[in-house]
Amino acid sequence: MDVAELKTEIYDLKDRRKEVALNADPVSPHELQPLSDADSWALFSNKILALSYSDLPFYLKPCFLYLGLFPEDSSISARKLSKIWVAEGFVIQHGDELAEDIADEYLEELADRCMVRVSKRKPTGIQRCRIHNLLRDLSISKAKEVKFLHIRTGINSTSAALPLTSARRLAFHPIADHIIPGPPYQHVHSAFYFCPLKRHDLDRIFQYTIVYGMFGVLDLRYLGDLDVESYPILPDAVGKLIHLRYLYSSEEIHVIHR
Repeated sequence: MDVAELKTEIYDLKDRRKEVALNADPVSPHELQPLSDADSWALFSNKILALSYSDLPFYLKPCFLYLGLFPEDSSISARKLSKIWVAEGFVIQHGDELAEDIADEYLEELADRCMVRVSKRKPTGIQRCRIHNLLRDLSISKAKEVKFLHIRTGINSTSAALPLTSARRLAFHPIADHIIPGPPYQHVHSAFYFCPLKRHDLDRIFQYTIVYGMFGVLDLRYLGDLDVESYPILPDAVGKLIHLRYLYSSEEIHVIHR
């Protein structure tokens, strides 16, 4: 190759490099894009909150995960929460101290660690509490990792991704598409209904509950348009639920005696 041919190839190479440079995207496809302030804060918060959860003692972790069952912005009764934790077997008793008193201490410790917000307090202790939305998201996320709970909110809900055959605790939120715990729910230990229930709903709930011996915790806080004075809610067969340790209703409970 003579000198003239070599110069021609060099000029061609320069032209090609210039053309590539002019047509290239100024941003490399492998270059990380800066996060927005909101995304940066969310990432930072999630990391910090995850560390706060990891730092919880073993006996507080299930108590914190339980808070994810409640709908967003719920005002949670400390008294009912303590009873539920006891019924679930989360409370470790020491000596003669009452289990519910220990559960109250657990809630106080969660509040001291800023994992729950106290919304009402009396001299006797916490009366009502709330969980921040970010902490609630963390609770649900961690609970799903260990198959601790499942929340039914609707057909298109992301919570539907969790197989119903895995979680032992089930919550039906106001727009739940399916609220009857039939055979697919035989594994469920605890059920919470945050959606209105009608007469036929209760009939089927207790039919399956009795047949399959389900539930150690059953929360019926929204009884919809039931006329509880003329309609007895619970059949006496509910006594066959040998595992039932906690039952809550927002209305007076009547029992059928046959």
